[in-house]
Amino acid sequence: MPKQQKFLCVGAPKCATTTLYEILKQHPQVGVSSYKEPNFFSLDSNYTKGMEWYSKTYFSHLAGKIAVGEITPIYFYHPQVPARVRSCLGSEVKFIVMVRDPVERAFSQYQHNVRDNLEHERFERALFLEQARLNEYRLPERTALHTRFAYRGMSSYAACLGRYLEFFPLESFFFIVLEMDFFSRRAETVCSLLRFLGVDDQIVLNVDIHENPASQPRLRGIKQIIYGRNWLRSMARMTVPAVYLRQAIKRRINRLTNIRSEKPVLSPDLKCNLRERFFAAEILQFEQMIDRSLEVWRS
Repeated sequence: MPKQQKFLCVGAPKCATTTLYEILKQHPQVGVSSYKEPNFFSLDSNYTKGMEWYSKTYFSHLAGKIAVGEITPIYFYHPQVPARVRSCLGSEVKFIVMVRDPVERAFSQYQHNVRDNLEHERFERALFLEQARLNEYRLPERTALHTRFAYRGMSSYAACLGRYLEFFPLESFFFIVLEMDFFSRRAETVCSLLRFLGVDDQIVLNVDIHENPASQPRLRGIKQIIYGRNWLRSMARMTVPAVYLRQAIKRRINRLTNIRSEKPVLSPDLKCNLRERFFAAEILQFEQMIDRSLEVWRS
């Protein structure tokens, strides 16, 4: 990665990170990776290729930028990432963390899996089954599925942040709480973020962007080919060994085959029950860690 101010948006998944990527791409002093979600620090198959490969593959086009970084939302959850980032990028990295109501975030991830034909349980049961599923899918060849089912784990913001604070100070982090900072006050939040990154906050950007809306597949069979265990997928992995190229192809196919749909909504009673059962203590701890009220998640 070039020797500019380094930054990483590390998550969380399903928290408007794609929208932020499209916003930051517009700024002439900010350089983002050529593809969103390089997964360099989270995938062993990428990490073992080394920093030179990482820099050439994703950042070779960013000479002259003041702040350079990437957005991979799985980084917040992946336990090995903080140590790898410290080892490769040093102590001066800046981090962006985007979060939302943990129940809503988990439900959005669940709906994503339903759309991709990976999830067939009810949401409540999927939360209950999480640890057993994570144990089942912890095998190296099934790591992607392991993270796919970490609904509670990826919404456990305090636990995720705690792993980073073992290597980096709290002042290295810029937190965006979607309900307070992004669904409203977006322009003001983006300006604050630009100042945090050390670039000109007076440059006008189009922040009225809404990426990854709720959708459904036109043909579920295509999802089974893309995400299932089958010979076509195995052949694709051999034919296109580069992870970032497969990611780009997969995103293109999803854009062509998904259609917008109404966003599913949790009932207030179920949402409250799940929050108290799985996330109440985490919310309180995260509030204390970032010194900010998150009462909006309890309403």
